[in-house]
Amino acid sequence: MKMGLIARADFRTISARTLASAVIIAATFMLPSLVAQSLSSLDFRGDCSYVRGTPTSPGETKLRDDGKTVELVAHGTEFGHHCGEDQGRFAFTVLEGNFDVVVQIEHVTNHGAKQFYSDKRTLAKAGIMAREGNQPADRYVAIWAESNDGHGADAFQFDLRKVAGAWLGNQAKDCRRPHECEEACGFVYGYVNHERPQPEFFERQYPHVWLRLKREGKIFNAMISKDGETWHRTSTPSHQIEFPEKLFVGVALSAAAEGHFNARAEAVFKNIKGLR
Repeated sequence: MKMGLIARADFRTISARTLASAVIIAATFMLPSLVAQSLSSLDFRGDCSYVRGTPTSPGETKLRDDGKTVELVAHGTEFGHHCGEDQGRFAFTVLEGNFDVVVQIEHVTNHGAKQFYSDKRTLAKAGIMAREGNQPADRYVAIWAESNDGHGADAFQFDLRKVAGAWLGNQAKDCRRPHECEEACGFVYGYVNHERPQPEFFERQYPHVWLRLKREGKIFNAMISKDGETWHRTSTPSHQIEFPEKLFVGVALSAAAEGHFNARAEAVFKNIKGLR
């Protein structure tokens, strides 16, 4: 029997700053087998007008017939890096306490956008994210895999928004050497290949890309793998942060395109584990 979306939709404004800053479009569906609990989906449409703009096109969440594969479509200028309010698509559940979430990414692509006005390369990000809330400026931790378009050292990224509303600019503003003085920075990230400890992972060989995000109390660890069995730590191996016991945890996608906010990013997440 083909599984479709259960008919429950919720259209709410979730930004306190402006009615247009973020619209939540939620749909609940059941994932049997590895993901037994229902997931909800939403679009983040944070107010990034001071950077470039805000997407108007809605994202999509689709469930494949196997019941454990999720397809996402997203628009927006990504999570955290270029704006203090997030833009993108998020399919999630609520997890309490420690967790260990694993996902295989079959592919991630971006259509119709350049990363920067002066850069012809396209870029999209897909990964696992844990948030303390679903306001667009809320704190989060995430491990991302990027579309395989040769975007330098950004092959994978391990993000932490330590302060609500912080973005990559806070890193440069607060700290000349953010990797040496994280306490001064509102936003921290680490490239998996920042110091090239695993050069074989520099080229993402989809569908042989697996991500893992693990919580143990205040410690969040990120790992990558080619087969879902042998795991490698990132060059920034862990982030430590005081987060609530209950977090919104799931898979996320953004088009990561400055100046092209309705560019369409697509990703397929398979073999999802840990979103119980």
